[in-house]
Amino acid sequence: MVQEPPPWEVIFHDEFRPEFDALDEDVQLAILASAKNLKKDGPRLGRPKVDTLNGSKFANMKELQISEDGPWRVAFAFDPKRRAVLLWAGNKSGMSEDLFYKTLLRHADKRYDQHREVVEAELKQVRQQAEQAKKKVNGKSFPPATRQKKRKR
Repeated sequence: MVQEPPPWEVIFHDEFRPEFDALDEDVQLAILASAKNLKKDGPRLGRPKVDTLNGSKFANMKELQISEDGPWRVAFAFDPKRRAVLLWAGNKSGMSEDLFYKTLLRHADKRYDQHREVVEAELKQVRQQAEQAKKKVNGKSFPPATRQKKRKR
């Protein structure tokens, strides 16, 4: 029996949450359905549901493609903690494609920058705590290990 991989976590950027809440309910439900697919398949989810965004400063910036009340796009990226972070959503209707994607990328890149700074600070703190824990065994502190030279025979 083939075991399913664990689901991916999907989170909303703090600034995206109120924007999402202001969307029509049908659009919200379509975004949540796409997020459910993303949670199940993670980076394996591909076209036509997900596509890579060209022009972002982040190679892993992608878009969920949703067709509910117009062509909606939701920018997201996978962070170092293996979570899909939903960053910004917009409807492409009534706007030139160039202008739409410039707007999307400006918001998504800025928000992902903010998110990465927070995550990297958290990961740095975890690494520091792990290093401190390595130095203490049974309440004693030990100096860092030194490499011994091999003796010639």
